Amino acid sequence: MKKNILIISGIAIATLAIAGFLYWKKSQVETEPAPTQSETAAKSVEETTRALEAITETPKVDAVLNPLEDQIPELNPVEKTNPFNVYQNPFE
Repeated sequence: MKKNILIISGIAIATLAIAGFLYWKKSQVETEPAPTQSETAAKSVEETTRALEAITETPKVDAVLNPLEDQIPELNPVEKTNPFNVYQNPFE
């Protein structure tokens, strides 16, 4: 009976010692101060500006001239999707 009480007491003391040590180590760690609201806002504005600049940048296309025929290649194929410019209203 005394042996069981000693084992349980030893386990309880060891558990409390480990918990106390971990609490003490956690309190020793220095934390960084939280950024202020103005710093956070300035950072998000900078990120948004960089993202918008990246989106709005258009790649430059070098138009290569055909030296044999003196023609510039078609850069925007959407302009010539319909070669017929005639429109008839079907309800007239």
